This record gives sequence, structure tokens and C-alpha cells, in this order.
Amino acid sequence: MIVRLGKIEDIDGIMHLYKNAAYEGSGLPILKDEITRVYIEGFVKKAIDSGIIVVAEVEGKIIGELHGCRENFYLFDHVISDINVAVLREYRGMGLGKSLFKYFFKKVYKMTDIMRLEVLVRESNSRAIKFYEKVGFIREGRLRGRIKNFQGELEADIMMGWVKI
Repeated sequence: MIVRLGKIEDIDGIMHLYKNAAYEGSGLPILKDEITRVYIEGFVKKAIDSGIIVVAEVEGKIIGELHGCRENFYLFDHVISDINVAVLREYRGMGLGKSLFKYFFKKVYKMTDIMRLEVLVRESNSRAIKFYEKVGFIREGRLRGRIKNFQGELEADIMMGWVKI
């Protein structure tokens, strides 16, 4: 397995990853039918331009991806937010997410202007919350009614943060 920075040429591989990783309960913040080339191109380009994108591949196939972006406003230019991680189902539970974050954090530490990372996690996604806590994020708040789940009910998003020390 190779973990490396993502590049624009990875769009097709990331599209394939998201289409195959998205299912009800997957934790991805998008429905399978909403995963379009425009959506993938948008976050890949934004992460390359103003954040970090990391991919994991096996034999040229992208099996995992992690990205985050920053806003282009002075008050928030030290923050990478909109963090999302996707891993193919058959590779979950094997430490791939931790490997992606290890590489991600390595890049963040080299970025002297980045001091904070933020992620939002659906409150019912206890597995993801535990994962983010294991890699160093702390629960910071609860945003009531922010998410509409697959049953059409509203639930909370949990704001989690990581600060460079």
C-alpha cells in the first residue's frame, strides 16, 4: 500500500472509491446518487488549492482518501475544515484510516500557518466519533438538528477539533 498526496489525475479513482464506499450508514456525508464528477472534482481541486488531500492505493487502485480544505478568509486561514475520509468497505478496520491521518498530520505539521483541524460527525456514527478521538480530535460541541438521516429524521452533528500544540 502506498499513501501519498492526492493529485488532479486521481479524480477518476476517487470517484470510483466514493461510488463504492457510499451506502446507507457509511458515514459519508452524501448519498450515492449525489456523488457526481462535479462533486468529486470540486473537493479535489479545493483540497489541492487550499488544503490537503491524501490517497491510499494498492496496485494503482485508490482504496482510501482523506481531504480537508481551508476558507480563504483571514479569520479562518489557520483552520482546515470540511475533513472527510472514505475507505472501501473491504479495507475498513485494517488501520487504513489511521495511516491516512498519520500522513495528513505529517503534512499539517509542516504547514506553519495551520493550527487547527475541524470535523463534523453524525451523532449516531459512534464508530467514526471513536475513530476521530483515537487520532486526536476532541468533542467540542453538538449541533442539534443539523443532519437529516436516511429515515428523514433530524439528528445532531458533533463538532470535533484538533489543535496543533
